[in-house]
Amino acid sequence: MLAYPLQVKMMSPFPSMIPYFIIFLIIILSDVRIPSNLSLLSLNGIDLGVFIFTLLIVFHSGWQVIFGFVSIFSALNTLFIYGFPVIFFWYFSRFT
Repeated sequence: MLAYPLQVKMMSPFPSMIPYFIIFLIIILSDVRIPSNLSLLSLNGIDLGVFIFTLLIVFHSGWQVIFGFVSIFSALNTLFIYGFPVIFFWYFSRFT
């Protein structure tokens, strides 16, 4: 919510990472346990869609870097932009 004004004021994209760090700290500091019996068969439709979306991001970024179509920094940027919001989905769908 306040990330965009901070980005403009600081002239940097880094304030947009603040919500991700907050969620990361909540996950680390809370007593969150990832279930050991997590399998693809236990995922519902939305969870499966998000899982496939994440796999596609990682797969396509990986092969594009391996074959030299994009730089490693572009791939990391793509993973950050499209992959990190999955952390919000994962946390709020499981623990709220």
